[in-house]
Amino acid sequence: MVDQTSQLSMVSASVFDPAKHFPENKIIIVLEKVPAILPAVLNVNNSEMERSGKFAKEEDRQAFLYRHHLLRTWLSHWLNKRPATLFFEANPFGKPHLSNSEIHFNMSRSQDHLAFIFAPVMAGIDIEILRNPTPFLPIAKRFFHQEEQESISNGINFFDIWTRKEAVLKAQGIGLFDGLASVDCSKNTVLLHGHKYFLRTFKTANAVFSAAFENKDLPVEIFEEMDSATVTNI
Repeated sequence: MVDQTSQLSMVSASVFDPAKHFPENKIIIVLEKVPAILPAVLNVNNSEMERSGKFAKEEDRQAFLYRHHLLRTWLSHWLNKRPATLFFEANPFGKPHLSNSEIHFNMSRSQDHLAFIFAPVMAGIDIEILRNPTPFLPIAKRFFHQEEQESISNGINFFDIWTRKEAVLKAQGIGLFDGLASVDCSKNTVLLHGHKYFLRTFKTANAVFSAAFENKDLPVEIFEEMDSATVTNI
């Protein structure tokens, strides 16, 4: 995982301001943490509120509401629409998108860590809390390409590769499939179903996250709001 040639700007900010950053000619990545107490007013619709009530754990309910609140808040600003009026459609695998909009987006959650990506091209993101990878190694034998398995044998963390594969699948808008082991995400680019994706992987003190997007020449801006975590490019 070398030669990451797209332009990169890492921005530390207390609050991401969508008024100053628009995903028209760049990739925007925002890292957030689910707060202990949710905002008094949430920009979610009735359907999302109803869906949140189906989670057995309160932490899952709060994470669901907060990430949809942020998604609607930022998109509504860029589209100049009220948050409640945004209508999301879903593809056959459940990936949401907005009709009549050139903004592509995706989001991911691992415990209380949230990651969002916004772009003018197909894009996906995945984040994982860093933890002991040993219990997950059987997954590598089943779903990882030979090159990916060799990368792990050479010291690359399992979650570095896993987040890259997830990011590509989410960019494409598909789930796990039988031929996943034939897709090599250990390099900087990967071709999947006629789309060429550029891959970037980053680490904070507690997590690893990867982004996949179609155009490697687009600049990337990362906004982190996770306890002033240091984001490093790997």
